Amino acid sequence: MAHTKILEKKISGKEIKVLSLGCGFSPDLIALEKYIEDKQLQIKINYTGIDNSNIWKYIRINSNKATYENKDILDGFCLKDFDIVFMVKLFSTLLNNSLHEKFLNLLREEIRTNLKENSFLIFADINHHEKGKDLFDKNIKDLFKKKQSFFFPIENAYKGDYEPIRNTKIVYEIPENLAISPKDTVCKTVIFEYRK
Repeated sequence: MAHTKILEKKISGKEIKVLSLGCGFSPDLIALEKYIEDKQLQIKINYTGIDNSNIWKYIRINSNKATYENKDILDGFCLKDFDIVFMVKLFSTLLNNSLHEKFLNLLREEIRTNLKENSFLIFADINHHEKGKDLFDKNIKDLFKKKQSFFFPIENAYKGDYEPIRNTKIVYEIPENLAISPKDTVCKTVIFEYRK
């Protein structure tokens, strides 16, 4: 979103409703809050995260802008009234567990019937053909009027006709005293930005 500036061009001065499917620890919310603060944008966030794992509630950074639903997305979800829908590393997980077809059917129906005009779907996942990026794109791109593709140009990353995101350093301040040592650079990731 920093590359295309959708927050500045399309949403600035509003309250946005954001849905994160398979939200995990909500890296998308962390990124949105940091970007809005850094750019001093007049945007309020109303964020809903859906994930079926309870473990994330112990890891997430608390935000008064967020509500969470502990449920399986394959039981259904609704895209009505959302301005931005995120899917971060969800599809490759579903594909690995042979659950991707049911999800694609649910998602296509929601996009067709409930996702409002001029809203965005942001897909971020592993930049590898065996991890589902092409399968996902093939199944939903016809439901959108515009698509942009981005990648991090790190070693052995697939380039396709994707636009490179040159900043490959992690920009969020990593908390101290973590049980693990997180990476300070990005992984092989592809980002598709779809506009309805």
